[in-house]
Amino acid sequence: MKQRYSKILILFLLVLAGSNAFAQQIKGVVTDSVTHEPLMYISVYYQEKRDMGTITNIDGEYKLETRRNGGTLVFSAVGYISKTVKVGSGNQTINIQLAPDNVVLNEVVVKPKKEKYSRKNNPAVEFMKKVIEHKKAQVLEVNDYYQYDKYENVRIMIPRSVVIATEFFDDFIRHNGLKYIISQDFSDEEILSEFVSSVLPFRLREALKSYIRTVRTPLAIRSSSKLEDSHYQPFAGIYSTYMIPYVDNEDQMLRLLLKAVKSVYASVYFAASRAYIQSSQNLISEEKMAVIIQEVCGTEQDGLFFPTLSGVARSINYYPIGDETPEEGVCNIALGLGKLVVDGGRTLRFSPRYPQKVLQTSTPELALRDTQNEVLALSLRPEEFRTSIDDAVNLRRLGLTQIGGFRNSKFVCSVWDRENERISDSPFDQGRKVITFNNILKYNTFPLAEIISDILQMGAEEMRCPVEVEFAVNMDVAPGQRQVFNLLQIRPIIDNQDN
Repeated sequence: MKQRYSKILILFLLVLAGSNAFAQQIKGVVTDSVTHEPLMYISVYYQEKRDMGTITNIDGEYKLETRRNGGTLVFSAVGYISKTVKVGSGNQTINIQLAPDNVVLNEVVVKPKKEKYSRKNNPAVEFMKKVIEHKKAQVLEVNDYYQYDKYENVRIMIPRSVVIATEFFDDFIRHNGLKYIISQDFSDEEILSEFVSSVLPFRLREALKSYIRTVRTPLAIRSSSKLEDSHYQPFAGIYSTYMIPYVDNEDQMLRLLLKAVKSVYASVYFAASRAYIQSSQNLISEEKMAVIIQEVCGTEQDGLFFPTLSGVARSINYYPIGDETPEEGVCNIALGLGKLVVDGGRTLRFSPRYPQKVLQTSTPELALRDTQNEVLALSLRPEEFRTSIDDAVNLRRLGLTQIGGFRNSKFVCSVWDRENERISDSPFDQGRKVITFNNILKYNTFPLAEIISDILQMGAEEMRCPVEVEFAVNMDVAPGQRQVFNLLQIRPIIDNQDN
């Protein structure tokens, strides 16, 4: 079941990643260079990806619709010399003439004799007619998940990620002689010290050294373990997630990354992790830890890095309010890094079905009392990332009085108009900031509720159970660029009554 879940998850993420790609259509006619007659059953495919192609119909026509944008097309058939054509970007019409291949065969047997070729009652021709008849059912646009242009000026994407496989965790524990930690009682600080002072496998260090040469943004180093991602007992927020800034010095960047990876490894054996694993009737000795390295979504300002908003959405709402129903899902969002949401901090809760009906902002009193009162941001000073059991060691907590000058605040903040005792959504008003997300949820400046609803629906359908997703949004982009919705994680939700 673990393997099946992994395949479904990978497929779902690939489908989402593909939803940003540009569709290209290439069509044309293939003819005989001598007789100039149309040629049917000619194979047309990409040289770089042979399983992406088509064949010509009875009139020699072909049409290829793909998410690729350029490449090399191959036209081939038995009895003809194959031809390759370089394809640029955009829709194109490419007509091809194939020359007969003058090859003498040792023996040719044709039966029955003297029977002329006929299209009438020809099963091959009938088969091709049926293929062409159902061609429209196979085009990209009719696919339920083909939504690359559904959200105007928005890119839905998965941050560039690298996975450190579980085999490196096993090698790290074995080669550094750390198995004794499993059976002995150490403090979290002592465990972390032992792990950070140990050495990662040489092959992993070399791979990470090559990887950081391609990095230009801060990185999140998060766990992805066997028990954590179990389809039947998934859990989140138990192991540590560390974030590191990007620095130009390659050696310094590598040291930060290696320390973060070893710190995530160590968090498997922290007291809270042990207690949770024991309460779930699992064994700590059976845990296998993989690590995911992801680029952090957001922008930099004044030495701090954070997204416009982060959040967690669930396809099932266990505590619906008012007109909400359980199957419509629920979402919690916050300005800044998503650790505030995952750790249960004060966030904004809304139903994707009713984004304009938010209890916390329904009255000025509730908005002032119950909305988000702090923002988490990553410090870009590398010296602040110290060895610590606190994975927020280099995160800054900003109060409401500190966020007014940040660009991201204009997308999510309202202002308390003390004189008129009301919440104002005007960007020109001055006063105490209130993180209401009214511009997004009420005035739809970003299609957040619609995107969340679509992703939850797709995830639940693919996993065949309720799902939980983590995401981040960056609206602070340069003029002319599209805003970004980053899908960070997706995992199943299992009802406790089912276990």
